[in-house]
Amino acid sequence: MIALVVAVVGALGALLTALLAHRFAARSANRAERKASYAQLNQSIRRYHDALSGYLAVRSDAVEVALRQVLEEARAANRETYAEAQMVISDAVLVSAAELIGRLNRVYSLLTPAGGEPPSEERRSEAETELAGSSADLYALRQQMRRDLGITELPPQRPAPPRPGPTRYSGGGGGSSAGP
Repeated sequence: MIALVVAVVGALGALLTALLAHRFAARSANRAERKASYAQLNQSIRRYHDALSGYLAVRSDAVEVALRQVLEEARAANRETYAEAQMVISDAVLVSAAELIGRLNRVYSLLTPAGGEPPSEERRSEAETELAGSSADLYALRQQMRRDLGITELPPQRPAPPRPGPTRYSGGGGGSSAGP
């Protein structure tokens, strides 16, 4: 009787060990897939943001045509990367990414009005404001991705830049800080 109990407990232990090992492997694979997707999505959104920024800065028709091609390629690549990411990223990251990409798409529509005419100064100004706000959103999204992967302790919003003022190393001269 004792031998039967020991055999059953042993068999259950072996099955449980195999099940837990399988579950751990599946979680590791899922995390690796999410991490890769987050890296691609972050890179894609950054390229789209940079292309919009470059296009916004241009005022020359000759350069604008070349940058428009770069912008279109970045936008198409972002659309493709986002479509793939939708299948593996967490719901919270999905919502934030959708909001940020929507904001970038608004900037795109401001800079590329229908009919092919150049954007008005008012549209450029609005695009500039939206793009500046999207920079903060991009940082927040990246931090959300890192938190989801459990690899950050940085704040969700970008820290404020240091205030200008004297530093320990300012004060001119080089060498001794002793008086005359």
